[in-house]
Amino acid sequence: MTEKQLQFMIDVGQNLEFDYKGKKYTLRYDKDSEGNKVFYFGETFFEKKFESYGDLMNNAMVENSFFRNVVENL
Repeated sequence: MTEKQLQFMIDVGQNLEFDYKGKKYTLRYDKDSEGNKVFYFGETFFEKKFESYGDLMNNAMVENSFFRNVVENL
């Protein structure tokens, strides 16, 4: 998957689930109390909240790699 494909999935609100090295990861969306889109990403049941797409891509981790570096392998 390219980063542009991921951006499109996020824009249309499509959740993402994938396996990586035997662990299941999820990316889902919600809105905060002010109506802003927030992201929840991480291993299933251990997701972390990210405030923006940039925050997600700069800080989300898959194993010991940044999510942005793993996207191409999905």
